[in-house]
Amino acid sequence: MGSVAQTSHARVRSCSNFRSGLLAGLIALTAGSACVSDQDFLIVENAVWFGSRDDCTLEASGQAPLAMTADVSFDSRIALGFVVTNNQSPNPGSNTGINDSEVAITSAEVRLSFSGGAIAGSEFEVTVPSDSISGGNSRTFLIQIPTAVTLSIRESMTAGEYETLEMEVTFKGRKYGQAGNSSLGEVATRPYTFPLEICMGCLTYCDDECQCPTPTEWVGTCGFAQELPVYHPACTEP
Repeated sequence: MGSVAQTSHARVRSCSNFRSGLLAGLIALTAGSACVSDQDFLIVENAVWFGSRDDCTLEASGQAPLAMTADVSFDSRIALGFVVTNNQSPNPGSNTGINDSEVAITSAEVRLSFSGGAIAGSEFEVTVPSDSISGGNSRTFLIQIPTAVTLSIRESMTAGEYETLEMEVTFKGRKYGQAGNSSLGEVATRPYTFPLEICMGCLTYCDDECQCPTPTEWVGTCGFAQELPVYHPACTEP
């Protein structure tokens, strides 16, 4: 009897171990599937800015700014460039016979947080050029903050004051390839945040020989009062 009981207990333990192994396998399989579905098809590599006042082309290979100052005392939008990369590997040998790693960018969702308090239009979505990015490639996008935001910030600041504006951007696109038997549809980057230093008059340049710029008459960097000193059009570049 004892041997029968021992055998019975052994079978129970064996079945229990089998079920545990099967359950672990199912969990691992589910986790693996989740990783596939949650992978980043698109990523924001970094922020970029113009190389000089007159070189108004954003390059994906350009230097990422460590910091950025925007002066809201001038009638200008605030803007920032972003490098968006298709994180997939090129797949020219797909079952369709074409490279199915393409992602078409559709829009950018922007959220703003201002250390000086609430601002108008702190959340908005903008349509961007519907550039197609194939696997392993990157594109740059210039995202501009509406002038209403600049005016709202200006009204809350005084000359010489500094605040921080956090700009969080999420790029959205459409993936036209297949994942198994399902069309992937919309994909998006993780939110990317860049803190901008906002000032009131800190970029103004003028002296005894150069008159001061006005809110409407000034020269900046590619039309933006950001990064470099801002001067009057009648003056030479500082």
